[in-house]
Amino acid sequence: MIPSIENMSPETLRCLARARQEAKRTGKHLIGTEHILVGIVVEAKGKLKRALKNAGLDKTLVCETANRIAGMHTPHDDENLSLTPRTERILREAALRAHSTNSQTVLPEHILLAMVDTDAGIATRIMETLGTDRSLLTEALCVQ
Repeated sequence: MIPSIENMSPETLRCLARARQEAKRTGKHLIGTEHILVGIVVEAKGKLKRALKNAGLDKTLVCETANRIAGMHTPHDDENLSLTPRTERILREAALRAHSTNSQTVLPEHILLAMVDTDAGIATRIMETLGTDRSLLTEALCVQ
C-alpha cells in the first residue's frame, strides 16, 4: 500500500500535485515516475534544489527530456488519474526510507532516493539521458 496523505510532508504533497498537473498537461491518464520527477524538480527549494542542480537535474532540461522520452498527447482535465505500478512501488520504498530514518513524514528526498536506487522507469531514463551523477545525488540527499 502506498503511504497515506497524512504521512507525507507538505513539500511532498506539492510535488505530487505538480506531478498530477504534469500528467494531465502531457495527456497521460496515469501518473508515472517521470511526472513525479518533474514535480520534485519544479517544486524543489533550498538544499534539495541545489542538490538536484549539482547532479545535472535542471528544471528546464528535466521537463524537456521527460516530454521527449515519454511523449506528449492531448492535454485533458480528467481528475481520475491513477499511479502506475512502478510509481506506487517508488512511493512505498520512499515510505520505508522515511521510516528507517525515523522521519515522521515522507519527504521529496525519500522519493528521489528511491528513484535513484531502483529502476524508476522513465525517471531513470531521464536521469541517464541528462548524465545525472546518481552517486553525487545520493550523497547530497543523505547528508540533508
